[in-house]
Amino acid sequence: MRIIGIIIAVLFVCFLALYFFAGMFDSVPLEISEVGPYTIVYKEHTGPYDGLTVTLRDVYGYLTKKRMQWTTRGIEIFYDDPKTVGPRDQRSIAGCVTDTLLTNLAAPYKSQILPKTRAIVGTVRVRSFLSNVFGTRKFYSVKDNFARENKLEPTGPVLQLYDMAARKIYYFAPVK
Repeated sequence: MRIIGIIIAVLFVCFLALYFFAGMFDSVPLEISEVGPYTIVYKEHTGPYDGLTVTLRDVYGYLTKKRMQWTTRGIEIFYDDPKTVGPRDQRSIAGCVTDTLLTNLAAPYKSQILPKTRAIVGTVRVRSFLSNVFGTRKFYSVKDNFARENKLEPTGPVLQLYDMAARKIYYFAPVK
């Protein structure tokens, strides 16, 4: 019986260590800041938001294959609230931040400049493949209270910027 207790204790400690190293216990500090402008190449996506990783990789692969631009920053923009819109109808875009506006893109790839905007900004350090999951949940759980406390009104969709060189994920919720 004692061996079972030791095994359970070891498993529990391993589980806590995994969560710690994955960023489960990290906080998401929030601030109000000006962000952008960002020049992006992207592809539109309709469907569950968890399918955006494939779209993001597709855009990155396209840019790499065509040798158009080297980038270590990806972006996702979420147009619908998953609490009110079913997974099949969720609209979003995913792509890469580029240095210049690229105009010679083949369909379905598009390019645009996202203007400078005032936003609630949250930052998460990338520790593992779970950092996005934990960071997203934490950002969404605190941004609405932060907006109310600071008398801010949302003005657009939430953006997630992945900066792999800096090993950080930035969350931007535009406000006025």
